Amino acid sequence: MIAGIVLAGGEGRRIGGDKPFVALAGRPLLAHVVERIRPQVDRLALAVRQSDARFEAFGLPQLADPADMAGPLAGLVSGLAFAAASGADWLLTVPTDAPLLPADLVGRLRAAALPETEAVVARSAGASHPTVALYRPALGGRLAAHLDATPRRSIIGFLERLVLGHADFAAFPVDPFLNLNTPDDLAAARSVLSS
Repeated sequence: MIAGIVLAGGEGRRIGGDKPFVALAGRPLLAHVVERIRPQVDRLALAVRQSDARFEAFGLPQLADPADMAGPLAGLVSGLAFAAASGADWLLTVPTDAPLLPADLVGRLRAAALPETEAVVARSAGASHPTVALYRPALGGRLAAHLDATPRRSIIGFLERLVLGHADFAAFPVDPFLNLNTPDDLAAARSVLSS
């Protein structure tokens, strides 16, 4: 069983507003990500800064960030708890600003996992994408210990402590992990979707 979360807590200052609701091809950015990921997982939720009525249109549970945290690592804390409570074998994390995610993302990440693998990270053009990953739900305790032991509160810092696998994806003709952080990125995604 695969649980999934969309990391939807980004403020989107560089792109002009609340990132999940920035319009792309006439729909919120988050709608594109949910559409691509929902068929690939058994349960899906949104990791958010705080509950927001605008998310209700997606019909998904909202997992609020822990009070003393922000950013993708806060979403991972909530997501691991969600996956463990769901009895899932894996937790998939994806960002809200990657609307071109592959339709076979979960299958290829799972195929890259060995029995000892604790997390599998997507990679394209030699670059890792730490917010696009599968995690074992039992890592919740390890993550809590990591947060207690270090001030470096980043997903990369946590991944450095794990037995990792990587799944490689082609970046041509389009990188499926294109992150939309600026108006130029948004224009590039519009061009891809229109073609």
